[in-house]
Amino acid sequence: MSLKASISGIRGIVGESLTPEVIVNYVSAYSQMMPEGSILLGRDSRPSGDVISNFVAYLLNCLGRDVIDIGIVPTPTVLFCVKEKKYAGGIVITASHNPIEWNALKLVNSDGKFLSPEQFAKLSELVSQKKFDYAIWNKLGTLNKEYKMSDLHLEKVLGFVDIEKIKAKNFKVVIDTVNGAGGPIGAKLLRTLGCDVIEINTETSGYFAHPPEPTPVNLVQLSEKMKECNADIGFALDPDGDRLVLAGSNGEILSEEYTLALCADHYLSSKGKTDLVINLSSSRLCDDVAAKHGVKVLRVPTGEIHVTESLEQTGAKLGGEGNGGIILPQINKCRDSLVGMALILEYLANNGKKIEDCANEIGSYCFIKKKFQISDIDLNKIEISLKKEFPSGEFNNNDGLRIDFDDSWVLIRKSNTEPIVRVFAEAKCENKALDLIETIKKVAEI
Repeated sequence: MSLKASISGIRGIVGESLTPEVIVNYVSAYSQMMPEGSILLGRDSRPSGDVISNFVAYLLNCLGRDVIDIGIVPTPTVLFCVKEKKYAGGIVITASHNPIEWNALKLVNSDGKFLSPEQFAKLSELVSQKKFDYAIWNKLGTLNKEYKMSDLHLEKVLGFVDIEKIKAKNFKVVIDTVNGAGGPIGAKLLRTLGCDVIEINTETSGYFAHPPEPTPVNLVQLSEKMKECNADIGFALDPDGDRLVLAGSNGEILSEEYTLALCADHYLSSKGKTDLVINLSSSRLCDDVAAKHGVKVLRVPTGEIHVTESLEQTGAKLGGEGNGGIILPQINKCRDSLVGMALILEYLANNGKKIEDCANEIGSYCFIKKKFQISDIDLNKIEISLKKEFPSGEFNNNDGLRIDFDDSWVLIRKSNTEPIVRVFAEAKCENKALDLIETIKKVAEI
């Protein structure tokens, strides 16, 4: 079965593993956990979203919950509005970067955060018990639709940057949102910042114009449009609008790892000093930026809730994940592509440089990401073997298994969102990174 239930959501192929029964069990358990009050509901644009969203809304009504449906919006908009309007919780119907046949329930608590590991454990326990209380006829909930609430999110992001300074540059920007949820609000943000906006794939049809993960290999159309229009910068979002990838004025698609590093360089240069919280699978580019500004990097397991909770515990003001996710807790408690776009434009307005030149100044690594279809692996057994292969390596098993060396690192971990195993390796040269990947494949037999 393709169902993946974790802190990253209840994710599966619609009708195969993400079935009505699964949705009933998880939504009922979730409602039982949340405090009294209304639940906010939003979704990305994929075709199955309308049916699932309606099903979830009426199920919540049967559980006695009032529902506020805000329609097709980016995931960060739902989390922001839950926090800002003090709802009891929120559900986002989205499978993020997964293919079109997938969908998911991303569950948001009353603090405007994704469920913590402890909350997810409680949810799983309630699902297994299946003791749900449904409302009697005169206690049923109501459904209201409010499709302009995303403006609150937009206003908050705009309030964090110097709008007039950005407007003065009149940047020409290409935006590609892969026909996902981020098109309307993303284009509106850019136009409000005075940009000349060229839109591609911004219709919210849900039929993805290219593979949905915003990686360089999938963004050929954006690259070509950049060169055709002589644009200053390009932005690419994933289907639910929480991840951001940048394109240079020369049409080069920057690695998603640059998004967080460049935002961090700008923040630390202009907003104030703070330690950075990132996950174990993020590039050393962030370490280099932190060293430049004299701050520390705190690494946590993969899953943005781990970043969010560490930001709260440490008081750090900026974090994220190297997959193009920026987390600015002053605005939102999750990855937020709108925050990323606003920060990058302010960065360019301040320094007068091209984004590709900013990336070159930060430096570069060869970062190789591989994924393997495999049902399960024994990381404890693999760790024993790898300690013989790499006696001088520094081992960290807080999230899968990461091994650090003086000038490189490698990580093997099970995905929270797909039935796969991921292997990441980063080094100053490609051969070194490839050698690390090959060693992991040999030892893990994948």
